[in-house]
Amino acid sequence: MQKSDCKMYRNLLSIIIGLFSAFLIVLLLESLLPLLFGIQSLKEAGDPKAIEQYLITLPLGLLILLALTYGIAAFIGTYVSVLISNTPKSGLSTTAIFLIVVIVNFLSFHHPLWMVMLGSLGTLIGGFAGTKTRSKTIL
Repeated sequence: MQKSDCKMYRNLLSIIIGLFSAFLIVLLLESLLPLLFGIQSLKEAGDPKAIEQYLITLPLGLLILLALTYGIAAFIGTYVSVLISNTPKSGLSTTAIFLIVVIVNFLSFHHPLWMVMLGSLGTLIGGFAGTKTRSKTIL
């Protein structure tokens, strides 16, 4: 195997591990935040109508923290990605893929527009900050 092939596989693996890290953070925070507010978790996770009704009943502070969860997850995911690959391009790729997933999540269920904007902006800022923190250059 040539050196360029090893670097390509390392970059690909860093993106996959970075995305896995980001998803793990989202899963962890989305599980813990309702407990912090003393709210029971949703029982009917497969029913879209039940999920939309559940989102309506959540307090504003919890919704803001849930939206910011994506920025925290993007920061950690891109940081891990750049840590493994030693190139900022993998961090930017991780941010782009994670942003697409976040937008698809927001489109899957009715979310307030401000929450969509805050979550998307947080993802971009967190992703760029995670990339910049670990690398000397952004591009």
